[in-house]
Amino acid sequence: PYAMMGLIAKLAGTLWIIPILQSLAVAWLLHETLTVFTRIPAGMTLVPVAAVVAVLSGLPWFAGEIMADVFAGLVILGIAVLAFGGDRLGRGRTLVVTAIVAVGVFVHTSHVAVATGLVVCLLALRLITRRPVRLLLPFVSVVAGIAMILSIHWITVGRPFVTQPSNILMLGRLVQDGLAKRLLDDTCPTGELRLKLCAVRNHPALHGTANAFLWAPSPFTDLGGWTSPVAEREAKTIVQETLRRYPLQHVVAALELTAEQFFKLETGDGL
Repeated sequence: PYAMMGLIAKLAGTLWIIPILQSLAVAWLLHETLTVFTRIPAGMTLVPVAAVVAVLSGLPWFAGEIMADVFAGLVILGIAVLAFGGDRLGRGRTLVVTAIVAVGVFVHTSHVAVATGLVVCLLALRLITRRPVRLLLPFVSVVAGIAMILSIHWITVGRPFVTQPSNILMLGRLVQDGLAKRLLDDTCPTGELRLKLCAVRNHPALHGTANAFLWAPSPFTDLGGWTSPVAEREAKTIVQETLRRYPLQHVVAALELTAEQFFKLETGDGL
């Protein structure tokens, strides 16, 4: 869905319009967040707060990228503003925040999960603490974003869906975790699974990282790559069989990878 931003750039005649609009959205939402959560007028605090965030975080980098990443933070801030804003924002400004959250949910399917999880947490907070948490607008913004995803896929592909399953991405993770190689070693010698990867199960790429397997020349490339039905079938079989045979190892590997990402998170993208 983020590719739709290209239409804005085409109308404007320049890609610069995208980071400009993203930066304006960030500045607007920072202003509304300060209005809701601080007692000092936002007009006095916006510039110093923005300066600190710009220097000490990756915000300006992500706002300047032609990628959907910056909207992850906007979705989180926006939902908080809608839930706890009360009457501090007028109707018009509240609608703008709602629209920004909806667009944020629309541009990347991972934001659907983040936003939905936040709404569920807000509901739990309201039920447990009896605090006056507003749920209607956060819910509406999430639903609107999902509706836009369904609509754009219906228009462009011919059927509505939020995201298409990709066993290939999971296969990359299983290669990195060693579960794919383990399955091949356990089943290929006996002929239990007739996979094309059996013939190359000792290839170095099956001992490496997901990125090396999926993006560098590898047995995956020989299967036809991302658009190959053969690669998708092989990936689906490996994913299903490893889940059936090694469920505990799947859980352990996922937890290890989560912890690894927490400690590797840094400012910037590849810098």
